[in-house]
Parts: sequence; C-alpha cells; structure tokens
Amino acid sequence: KDSSPSDIDYGLPSSYYVFVVGHCEEWPEGREEQGDIGLYNEFLASGVPQNQTMLVRDQACTQANCERQLLNLLQHTRRGTTLVFSYGGHGKAAGFKTIQETWRFRSVVEMIDVHFAGERVLFLVDCCASGNLATWLAPPHVRQKKYACLTTSLQYMATSDVGEEWVTNLATIKSLQCGGGRVPLSTLIEY
Repeated sequence: KDSSPSDIDYGLPSSYYVFVVGHCEEWPEGREEQGDIGLYNEFLASGVPQNQTMLVRDQACTQANCERQLLNLLQHTRRGTTLVFSYGGHGKAAGFKTIQETWRFRSVVEMIDVHFAGERVLFLVDCCASGNLATWLAPPHVRQKKYACLTTSLQYMATSDVGEEWVTNLATIKSLQCGGGRVPLSTLIEY
C-alpha cells in the first residue's frame, strides 16, 4: 500500500487485482471455458500476477471465508490499481448466496471502499437480482472509489433462461481474447 500512483502503470496486467467467487457447482458444464474458472484463467493468461488473484469456489464459499479471502487480497493492494470482483452463482435481493448465508451487497461494497488501496473497481456479477448491487455503488454509500458494474439482471429480477449462467463472464473473456489476440485490460475498463 505504500506505492505512489506514479509507480503503477495503469492498464498493465500488474496493475490489476482479481477476486472471483464461483458458488455454482450445480452448473459444472462450461465452467472451465466460460464460467468462473475460465474467467480466472483468462485473467492469468492476460498477465495478471497469480499473487494478485483469488478464486473462491464451491464448498469454500462460506460468507466468512469469502470475506476473509477478499480482505486478505485487499490488504495487499496498491494505489493506482484496479480491482475486478466477479461473482457467479445464486443471488437474492440483498446479496450473493453463499453456503447457507447471504453475503450482503452492502457489506461487500463497504469492505472494498474501506480496504482497497486502488482507485477503480469493476464488478462482474452473474446471478439473479444482481442489478441490486448498483444501489450500493453510488453516493452516499461509497465515498472513495470509481465503480463500474456489469450484471445479468435488473434489480429484483431473476436471470431469464437456462444457459445464461455465464453472461458477464463470457462477455469479459471474449473481450480479453478479442478474436484470439490479447487486449490490454485497460481497454475493458475504459469501455
């Protein structure tokens, strides 16, 4: 956390931190290509250092473990960086479903707003009611960061059809691949 913004080269993979939660073991088909595992692997392939990434999945998806892993990643962030937070699984109006609990959108945003040393946060959310997250990304709820959010549903709505489990993940993977060539991650954030 002691690096100055000039020490970080915005847009380079080394300026990104990636946190991926995949609570979706009931959808095993496609996870490695277009789901949580595919998204995590694509960020690694794009050059994001492995020690700046975290994948929490399946039975490890308790609220306490997700919070602990996110806080651990955030405590290693630097000024001038971008955080990509991805969740794939079930959602409720108030938050992300974890093992027998709901990880409230508000709690996630507050943790990031307080503990993330960087400036930019991109949420990629594949779950029902994911549009409700946007409520917590504007003042007066957040104070310090620039937030962007891609979701699969509007507020209080379910995702519509079977096969739409990986909509934001697949779009992000395709953006990073851009026809087989690698695209700087800054391009994804800028658009």
